Amino acid sequence: MLKLGNDIVDLSLPRAQLKHLEPRFLRFLARVFTKEEQSSILNANNNPKILWAIWAAKEAAYKALKKQLPELIFSHNKFRVEYKTLIKLQDLTETNKITGTLLYNNQLISIKWQYSPDSVHCIAVLLNNQTIFNDWEKINYNIIENIENSPSLDYMKLYFTKRELASIFLEKSLKTRFYAKQFLKHCGFDPNIEIIRFNSNAPPTLFIGEQQLINNEISLSHDGKYMAVCCF
Repeated sequence: MLKLGNDIVDLSLPRAQLKHLEPRFLRFLARVFTKEEQSSILNANNNPKILWAIWAAKEAAYKALKKQLPELIFSHNKFRVEYKTLIKLQDLTETNKITGTLLYNNQLISIKWQYSPDSVHCIAVLLNNQTIFNDWEKINYNIIENIENSPSLDYMKLYFTKRELASIFLEKSLKTRFYAKQFLKHCGFDPNIEIIRFNSNAPPTLFIGEQQLINNEISLSHDGKYMAVCCF
């Protein structure tokens, strides 16, 4: 059974435009990224795309691995994008999606990026047999822009069960799950499907009634004006 994670970064936000060589930026690099990753970032001609692509890969990989290791504590620099993947990542463009691998200790995690001028998105897949995942067409995903223009909260709440609402802890999470449920139905899931989180640190899980869909996966992310959902 695969484990799925994803992350999206809104590149239009002011905080995404970190200024190279400033002391604060260099401290951030040293804390979060490996030496090889730092070199790739510093050689990117002040383009924040590479930095946030690597960041998104670490976040997505953590979300996938935490489903297998619930007690896992996130330490960014322990999630390492492999060197060959860092080389490929330099060719990430709007028309060229990049796949590769990331390691956490001995755990191999497959990753896939896509890019637009205002966002970078990464999907991570962890397989139990430690092999590289290549069946990317089996992963459904959707990216929604301008989620700040969503319907009213009261309107969106009509689409959730009481159990779902009890597991939503942030307003932006409500918006993200609202669009995620629409996408799940578009992908052919049961219209009565529920997205449940058992606590604020737990990953989202899928239910129909009292039955958890253990053979299906969902991952949600949001940042700035973007949200992303991927499912299997």
